Parts: sequence; C-alpha cells; structure tokens
Amino acid sequence: MNVIEIVSLLNLLLFEGVVAWPEGTYGLPMPQSGCPNAEFTWQEGSRTQKTEQGSYGSYKIHLAGIREIQSDIIMQNFCIKTSFPPYGDYSWSEGQYCIFKKDSCPPLFEEGSIYWDDAAPFFGGTVQTFSGVLPEGTYDRNTKIFYCCRNDGPTNKPLHLPNSSPFYLFKMGLSCQEVAGMRVSEEFVYWSDESTLNFDAMWGTYPRLTRSKYPIKYTTLYYCYYEPQPSVIASSSTALYVLLGLGALIFGSVLLAAILCLVNRLMWLYRKHYVVRTPSAQTTDTSDDCQPSLSPISFPSPPPKYSAIERQSRRVTRDAHDSSSQPLTSGDKEAVENEMNDRHPIMSQLIQPPSYEEVMRSESVSDESERRDSVI
Repeated sequence: MNVIEIVSLLNLLLFEGVVAWPEGTYGLPMPQSGCPNAEFTWQEGSRTQKTEQGSYGSYKIHLAGIREIQSDIIMQNFCIKTSFPPYGDYSWSEGQYCIFKKDSCPPLFEEGSIYWDDAAPFFGGTVQTFSGVLPEGTYDRNTKIFYCCRNDGPTNKPLHLPNSSPFYLFKMGLSCQEVAGMRVSEEFVYWSDESTLNFDAMWGTYPRLTRSKYPIKYTTLYYCYYEPQPSVIASSSTALYVLLGLGALIFGSVLLAAILCLVNRLMWLYRKHYVVRTPSAQTTDTSDDCQPSLSPISFPSPPPKYSAIERQSRRVTRDAHDSSSQPLTSGDKEAVENEMNDRHPIMSQLIQPPSYEEVMRSESVSDESERRDSVI
C-alpha cells in the first residue's frame, strides 16, 4: 500500500465514516462532477447511441453527457471499479438498487440486462461509438448492457457508502434507496428508440424503466442522484478540528508528563548529592522512579554561632530545664551557677563579676603601687 492509498483510506475512515466502496467489480453512472471519491482509481468509459429525434434528460439532470434539450444522441458515461484493494472492502447492504455489471455481480445481487434497438442505419456511417472501460454488454449497431440488482430490503433503511462526493445508483423499486448522509433526487433519461422493426428487450432483474412500442417507441430509465448533505460537509470540518484538538491535548499531556519526569529526576539527584540533611532526615532514599514529587525541598538552617562559654552555659541551662517541666526560679538559677562553678571553676571566674571585697582589694593594691612609684 503506497502513501496515497493510506491517506485516502484515512480520509474515508475519519471524515466520511466509511472505510471504502463495497466489494466486487462493478460500475456506476458518471455524474457531471466526475467519478466519486474513492481509495482506488475508477476506470472511465463511454457509449454513444444513435436514436430517433426526441431523446433527452430530465430537468436539471446531473448525468455526464446528457442534456435537457431534445436530441438524436444519447451518451452514457461510466465509472468502473476493476480493483480489489489489498486491505479489503466490505459487502453491499440489503435494499432496492442496481449497479452496472463488470465481470461478475457481487454476492447476493441478481443479474439482468436491457437491450436498446438503436436507430443506427443499416448502411453507411454510424455514430455508434464507445471508448474506455465499459460494463459487461454488447456494443455494435445496437446496445445491450448488463446490470446487478438487489431487491431484498426496504428503501428507507440507509446504505452506508462514502458520502463526500456525488454519485448515482439505479432506481429499482418505487422510490430511491436512501444512503446515510446523502440527499437523493430522482432523475431519468428518455430514449427515442428505433421507429421501425423495433426489437427492444429486457432480461432477468434490471433497473426500473418504462417502455412502449406503440404508437411511439421509447425507453425511460430512472436514476437516483446522491449528493452530500450540508450537515455532512460541515461535520467533516468539525471532525477535523476535533481530531486536531484531541491530538494537541494528547501531545500536551505527554509533554507535561515528560517535563514533570525530568524535574522530579533533577530534584532526586540534587537531594542525593548536594543537600545536607539533618539527623532526623538521614534516611536512605533509594527511589529512582519517575514520579512527580509535590513535597518542597527543606534546607536545614545553619546553627547559631556561640562562644565556648555560651554553649556550655546553654547546655547546663537546658539540662536543668529538662529535669523539670516547671520554669526556673531564682533558686534554680543559683543551683545552676553552683553546678557550673563545680564543673568549670575557671569558666565561673570568667562569667561571674568580681565581688566588692575583691574590687576594694585590687584598688588598694593599685594605690600602693602608685605611691611606690612616686617615691622612686
């Protein structure tokens, strides 16, 4: 399967709701807009029939090669499916409709034919021509075309066919077969057949038509023209925007998950190699899972700076406070100071102020020194 086939298949699947045209080889009448959209290439062909003057198509007919004004020429144009896609296709649904036969009819279809006694002259030139790929039939001075028809279901039960472009089916019952997402209108083509020695004929199961040999010889064949409903066209654009939105949402979710994963990984590496933990936080962190972490990183605050004497004083005070839940009294503070003196006599001398006697003694010593110096 090449790139073009893959893109066509995705377009049919996503925006038309149908994977492909149904199984088999067959043909459809060609509309003026050309062969319908498909995941394969339709083979085109045409047949020009010489009729008596007075052949024409219905008002505002959409068939390629058919005009509303009267003429002595009818040109039928065909879209022929000759391929079987490698990824398969699905079966036709039940209903009341006909298609052109190519090779053999799809399963559950019945075969039939219509024979036109054209007005080509027995001698001399003729405009009876054909080109391209044609349905099964005979194409000489007269025209015989084979059809495949189904008449096994109600017309109001919609068929599911690709609905992005116009196409035709042949009318089989009293009304046209409904197709999901398509608006249908009935059209016809009127053949003014050979006026003398007319041998028009039908065989088997064939599309709905009316014929008369007396007093005027003619054939009227009925078609069902399908064109997309406006809502279907709008829904294709809506579906495109919805799919683009979903794609953006999925991509954004994946991108966000990747960013969270990366951030969590960096946080884990930082905590592992650079953060100094407090003793209570010295736990073994062996988690290396890429899971988002919502807990913030706590950095321990540096301890306050105290001198050795202040640290010793705070430790003694804390030990005394821990021994009792009651606040320290003046007696407790005196006991703390005594304990500090017993433990560190030198420190107690450093942190306790000198007594009055010591101050007076030091002053008298100082005065005696000054007098001695003056005598000298």
